[in-house]
Amino acid sequence: MNPLLMKMERIKTALRSKDRDAAADLLVRMLASDELFAYWSMASQGSERIPNILRYVSQIVFDPDIPTASVNLLEGTVHLSPDFFLEHMTGPEDVLFILLHERNHLILHKLWPDLVGHEYPPALRNWAEDVYINAMARRQVLSTLPERFYSDGDSMQMVLTGRHRAVDWEEIEYKVEGRNLLKDAHAAMYAQAAELMAAIQEQPVQCDEYNGFHQWMHLVLEWWKAKQRENRQQLEDMTKVLANIPPLVANHEHGPVQTETSANNNPDRQGVEVHTIPDISPNDPVVKMILATCEIPEIRTRFEMFNDAKVRMVETMIGGVVSQRTVVCEHEGYSVTVPHTVTRRDAFHMTTGAAPVLWQHFYGMEKPAVDLYVDVSGSMSKYYMFIPYIYQSILHVVGRIFQFSTKVVEVDHGERFLFTTGGTSFNVVAEHMTQENVRWAILVSDGLSALNSNLERSLARQLEHLVYLKVQHNTHRNWERLAKDVVLLEGGS
Repeated sequence: MNPLLMKMERIKTALRSKDRDAAADLLVRMLASDELFAYWSMASQGSERIPNILRYVSQIVFDPDIPTASVNLLEGTVHLSPDFFLEHMTGPEDVLFILLHERNHLILHKLWPDLVGHEYPPALRNWAEDVYINAMARRQVLSTLPERFYSDGDSMQMVLTGRHRAVDWEEIEYKVEGRNLLKDAHAAMYAQAAELMAAIQEQPVQCDEYNGFHQWMHLVLEWWKAKQRENRQQLEDMTKVLANIPPLVANHEHGPVQTETSANNNPDRQGVEVHTIPDISPNDPVVKMILATCEIPEIRTRFEMFNDAKVRMVETMIGGVVSQRTVVCEHEGYSVTVPHTVTRRDAFHMTTGAAPVLWQHFYGMEKPAVDLYVDVSGSMSKYYMFIPYIYQSILHVVGRIFQFSTKVVEVDHGERFLFTTGGTSFNVVAEHMTQENVRWAILVSDGLSALNSNLERSLARQLEHLVYLKVQHNTHRNWERLAKDVVLLEGGS
């Protein structure tokens, strides 16, 4: 018999004997075993990152007062219902699935902290997130726990599984140009899960291109609003159904950032799209855990920049510019106070017209003010989470903060929103700098646009110091010709 399955059976034997402490101890030992690490490493094509999630579990409790499972990876605790474990969990992959389920919740809440907004009913939000996460977690571990747990459910529960053909897609339908976009999105979630689909005897289905979590949550909300317009009673019935669906893992509130936006009241913000900035910072324990445990390429690329020493170099560079800015300032003159004793060296300096430094009193000293320009065009989406980090680095000396695409929008450092038209115009930025008489600035961009030569010459005369943080290496050369310092974040030195 498989050693891991033998360990699972011992755990269940202890639970049947009502010895929950012994069962928890056996489960901890199983999770720490070499067999489990080897199993998971093999299941994840030799990756050692994914099994690292086991290091974030320090306590397991079998709790009869909860219906299924509750996981808090930040505290290192896992609570499991004994009945749920006995009835539904058949192998170590099911335990691993619930750990990934919670980790994926953390990932999505970090990347899209305010995606659902206040208009999203809580029961609908939890259901929509779990639909996506149940599919996402099975990319790393082959567990059929959702299919077994929801085997007798209705269509709303079937969507939480990979049983695509068991769903009544006339009941769950949001059509555009004759296509049910919810059906297509669900099919796309499992398009690459061939091993899982074979295990549950589900035939692969055709699907159109699909853009992930953000699009899925948008589609579900639009479907809900359409139902609200069509039949309010049906919507109330559906709300009750959603509220009664038991989650495999208890849903936690991860504290989405609550912010207000005045986009509609500011004329500079008319005609722009508003997006939430991902809630990511380099010292965040969740970010560190994700980098240690996540192998999904499209997820890792959103977090990996904070694993790079160049981020610290950027902070040092900004600090250097700020420090220099406080010293290189215009002054109207100085006064000299002669002390009681004057050394020969002091007298010599005074005869040459230079006052000792400690005697100089400067007037009209300018307060340091470095203007920040951040590219928020579509090509910069990978780097959006870097923006709050830059905000924080210059908070004590920041003059103004501007976001730019084909429009320049002034923002406050506390705003967690991006205001973008999607495109990029460096000429618009140059014109804005000229009009605002900007002399000291930090500009963050990928450089994927052109700069008019006349505007470039005008700025060269005006700018005293420009730091250009170029997020990726490419052949475009524009702000490099104006910058005194260029920091390349990716792809070069």
